[in-house]
Amino acid sequence: MPIQEILLNIFFYAFALVALGGGIAVAVSRNIVRSAFALLAVLFAVAAMYGFMRADFILVAQVLIYVGGILVLIIFAVMLTHKITDVRLSNESAPGPAAIFACLCLFFALAAVALSYRWERAAPSREATVPSREGQPPIRLELSMTQGDGRTGVTPGGTVLDGFVRCAVAARGQGGEAQARFRLERGVLKESVWQWSEFRTAEARFRAAEPGTRRAEGSFDRLPPGPYRWSARIEDFEGETAWVAFGSQGEGAAADFVSERGLTKSIGSAFMGPYLLPFELVSVLLLAALVGAAYLARKEVHRQG
Repeated sequence: MPIQEILLNIFFYAFALVALGGGIAVAVSRNIVRSAFALLAVLFAVAAMYGFMRADFILVAQVLIYVGGILVLIIFAVMLTHKITDVRLSNESAPGPAAIFACLCLFFALAAVALSYRWERAAPSREATVPSREGQPPIRLELSMTQGDGRTGVTPGGTVLDGFVRCAVAARGQGGEAQARFRLERGVLKESVWQWSEFRTAEARFRAAEPGTRRAEGSFDRLPPGPYRWSARIEDFEGETAWVAFGSQGEGAAADFVSERGLTKSIGSAFMGPYLLPFELVSVLLLAALVGAAYLARKEVHRQG
């Protein structure tokens, strides 16, 4: 594993521990002011985790809405509440064994659901046959493409995030001296017709994959936003085969995938489309919770003579 990925994993889990510790401090602290600032640490740590996962839109929303908006209102409500500095009027109750047990059960239930859920990450493949050299049988190929992580498949015509895609070719009977050359083309819309031109090439040697099958994988990083299509061919010391395209060819052919930067467009479209009403309902619910918390905190305590 490269040193960059090791450092990213270390920082990611460090912020995860900060978020977990801050959440425990929010629940355990007897002082409501300390709980509010512990919540601030939790929200910042969660925002950092979104950044490591390249969810830039959620990161900005987390900081602007929750940290810059809701949490600031909560802290002002706490600090301006009547006699909030009086220790006797602070949150004097600590969570009992039943509450701790219930939180642990909820945590393990959520972890079990997240770990048992099967994400659809398979890479749809396309089979093709390319003529080989004279006197040899045709070569059967299997072409597929994944996101930059190499584990999440991209459906034909789908979206590639962060401009990083991996194109793969699997073949039988290819020796270690053979390699695959990948050709990436970028589309430009002219007069309502997509026109394609070569954008970049890559090459990779075949390596052992499944029994009897060898696989070569070409990586294309930092792709500008836009539509792309790709093709591949096999090269060795005897020569090279014809190009085999993953999808359809021609000037007006559709794209094999579309490159986008981050999740801003897709999440923004979801928030302003089918999830607009639930998003606004959650906002109203949070506002009602803030008003209720301020009312309960300002409630006068009448002591008997």
